Amino acid sequence: MKFRAASGLSSGFVREQAAVPTTQLDEPQKPNEPPKPNASADCSGFQMEIGRLKSQIRDLNSTISTLQSQPSPSLPSARLTIPSGNSYIGYSGTNGLSFPQAFSLAYVSGGGGKTQALNNLFVKDIQGYFFWGEYNFNQLSSLQNGQGFFVRNFGSPIVLDWSLTI
Repeated sequence: MKFRAASGLSSGFVREQAAVPTTQLDEPQKPNEPPKPNASADCSGFQMEIGRLKSQIRDLNSTISTLQSQPSPSLPSARLTIPSGNSYIGYSGTNGLSFPQAFSLAYVSGGGGKTQALNNLFVKDIQGYFFWGEYNFNQLSSLQNGQGFFVRNFGSPIVLDWSLTI
């Protein structure tokens, strides 16, 4: 409520009259109400953005098609040497093979040939399953790419390449 000074009254103040709208169109503005947007201006901005995104999608689809039509690069060689004594190796060959199968398909050099090299190996995985070539004992029945092994080579060094498995 607003008051203004008035002369001749005991309190010295009188109550002010509130302004009354003169027409039905003069609605008071509601607090915290955002102004109404201009719909046509907003749509044109969205249409331009949609057009830009469609253009980017076409470019990406073209790039994908180009990459899919090119031959994939050959895998780099993953040769490793298993020295005499203890070492650790990682398996990077075909999934699901037993250790002797994977070894027979891999490139092997040294160690007196594949058969002699295989007989000189003791290989154990993290769960305790092992292969011991000298005793023709194998618990490693399903190798997975990325699996690691402890290896004991009782013979001369062996060069091995799992990436060349067929």
